Amino acid sequence: MLETYKKFCKEHQGCELIKIDGHFFINSNESVIIKDDELTSDGHFPVIFNIVTNDFICSDCKKLTSLEGAPKIVDYFDCSGCDNLISLIGAPQTVRTFYCSFCVRLMSLEGAPQNGDIFRCKKCPNINYLEKTITRTRLWFNSIKNSYKALFLWTSKQ
Repeated sequence: MLETYKKFCKEHQGCELIKIDGHFFINSNESVIIKDDELTSDGHFPVIFNIVTNDFICSDCKKLTSLEGAPKIVDYFDCSGCDNLISLIGAPQTVRTFYCSFCVRLMSLEGAPQNGDIFRCKKCPNINYLEKTITRTRLWFNSIKNSYKALFLWTSKQ
């Protein structure tokens, strides 16, 4: 596992390998762009991130199944167009701008960031179809609406 982290740092500029309580994490002061071929065979990030001070982009990763391992803190996060993503569990909790549009299998906003400046979730048609999810979405929306400067949420087919 350590070799995977070292390899990732070697291939991505600005990465720093850190160890917290016996676990390895990646910090980066540069933007991180994850591509489909870097994901694990089960659709997860290749390493666990801690803080990314710029952008974290995993958009159009068709194999991505989970946001577990995403940075805890990041400036800009984009997971739009990830066809196999079904929830936002594991998403950053502190983020300035968050995009998760065009995720055709996304069924829940559970795990979505609790604060930030901009949240945009557009054309994710399956969020609209589950009654429990709609209730959770409304509860989530009401609980965080005052935390964001701009909140864009479109769940219907357009």
